[in-house]
Amino acid sequence: MIEHGLARERTRLSWRRTTLSAGIAAILLEIQLITDASPVVAALGGLVIATGWFGLVMLAYRRIRTLDRGLNPTLTRSPALVTLLVGGYALLGLIFVIVIR
Repeated sequence: MIEHGLARERTRLSWRRTTLSAGIAAILLEIQLITDASPVVAALGGLVIATGWFGLVMLAYRRIRTLDRGLNPTLTRSPALVTLLVGGYALLGLIFVIVIR
């Protein structure tokens, strides 16, 4: 039998890993923009990257707080937003790799 507390803890850790890996990807992408693109593109790309990462962090924070209150996080509308943010982040990275390389 699975403990509900352990499932919540695994979910909380998963959200933290997601935001950490997105932050590392953002840093690597911005480094690539700084070295390979014009300063204007690097600045605008950095703004878009930071905005997407901040949105993901805020969403993860909200989901973790929902878990801490003992509510079921699947009852919120967040899965669609998570999909949009992560998919958009991946698409942004793909566009930068294609355009810069």
